[in-house]
Amino acid sequence: QVTVGASIKDTLLDRLTPNTEYRIALYALYADQGSEPIPLQDTTLPLRGVRNLNFADVTHSSFRVSWELAEGSVLKYRVRYSHDNGAEPGEVEVEGSVTSSELTGLNSQTRYRVTVTAVYADGESPPLAGSETTLKVPPPRLLRFSEVTETTFRVTWVHGGKDVQLYRLAWRPVAGGATEEVILNGDENSKVLQNLQRGTLYEVSVTAIYPDESESSPLTGREQTPPRGAPRGLVTSDETSSSFLVRWEHAVGAVLQYRIVYEPVGGTRSPEAVLVGGRRNNVILQNLLPDTPYRVTVTSLYQAGEGGNLDGTARTR
Repeated sequence: QVTVGASIKDTLLDRLTPNTEYRIALYALYADQGSEPIPLQDTTLPLRGVRNLNFADVTHSSFRVSWELAEGSVLKYRVRYSHDNGAEPGEVEVEGSVTSSELTGLNSQTRYRVTVTAVYADGESPPLAGSETTLKVPPPRLLRFSEVTETTFRVTWVHGGKDVQLYRLAWRPVAGGATEEVILNGDENSKVLQNLQRGTLYEVSVTAIYPDESESSPLTGREQTPPRGAPRGLVTSDETSSSFLVRWEHAVGAVLQYRIVYEPVGGTRSPEAVLVGGRRNNVILQNLLPDTPYRVTVTSLYQAGEGGNLDGTARTR
């Protein structure tokens, strides 16, 4: 009930319930009594609810929903989302002063229907609906090869998404042959491939597998195992009466060591040998006979065995 002065011809009735019909009785009050009431009725307008639904920050498993504040004293907003693949609908709630929410744990390449409803003390506004589609799952990146030997090499990559569950690593000879593969945990990003063929070009692919069982496009690359080979270009120099220097060009591939065998050409001494590391390409042979021709053989040694021989001769002074 509201009472106003005799000179007032209108008044505002506030704090009414939205979308509600009201009956009003208007009385003129005199000193000793009131007049007959004039009956009136009117209906308040419904709240317009949430407006301007937008989507942003779309990934393969999430996106952000935002909207404008609704009219009135909003207690909270209720966001519901669902897709057509038969999964249970999702729902999140945020405070009435918040105008966005990130939806996570979504399936990739899936269209989601989203509704946002303003919740009041006496009910909910009509829902505002929209839709957004998640992206394809991201593949791993930057495939690299290292530690290459005749029969092994290491494969390394950069993770695709943060939520990768598994990786499928596959490899095969480019010239033809069976494909091999291994499944790795999602926190792994490196693997040494073993028992490879020497001197063979391999194609390698890495595929990311996500929690919703969707697979990324494969990241592919090629690497070749080196063949076993012989050193080349034997040269001798710096001859003295008891020594000379032997040089050679490296053999192809991952040479572990070089073996240098030397003996006098006339057979006056038994053959002797020295070993040097695979990164060396020279050695000084000492304690030799003066003025004597020597036969020198340099052999490359690999993890899987000998590569080849390089022969030459030199003479002490």
